[in-house]
Amino acid sequence: TGPSAGNLLWTALGGPCATYNDGDIIAQYDKAAHRWMLAQNVFHGPTYYACVAVSTTPDALGPYYLYSFSLGTNFPDYPKWGVWTNSWAQTMNMFNPTLTAFVGAEVCMYERAALLAGSLTARQKCFLLTPNDDSLLPGDIDSATLPPSAQDEFFIGSVASPTGGTN
Repeated sequence: TGPSAGNLLWTALGGPCATYNDGDIIAQYDKAAHRWMLAQNVFHGPTYYACVAVSTTPDALGPYYLYSFSLGTNFPDYPKWGVWTNSWAQTMNMFNPTLTAFVGAEVCMYERAALLAGSLTARQKCFLLTPNDDSLLPGDIDSATLPPSAQDEFFIGSVASPTGGTN
């Protein structure tokens, strides 16, 4: 298929995800589940959203389960996603609602199994770090070799050093 506006994917879901085509679409392939995950943030406040689409089969052109998760009232800039064994992770640089101050990196974890099953009760859990933490990238499985069993998701980025300086 040719290019199309990202928000068209969420037409059946309605709401902000179907209304706004704000760019920054991210496509990830979960090799273990043989499924596609597409995500796009809504950058129109006062409440921001993470729009998530999960393919129901390995076919990227097939049907998708559609989700909309609130990201709150801080502006969610520079979204990145990582596919992991038991969850999917999103990281963002958060700015206050008036875009006058950086408030810190935010990490959101999403229930992988529930999203893959199309569950309407799939959960998201987010936590905001300090303004000393920014531009985190989540670990992402891109090879056929899985991480060790029960290995937690990990993140890399710019974090303040224990002595107060920056790295």
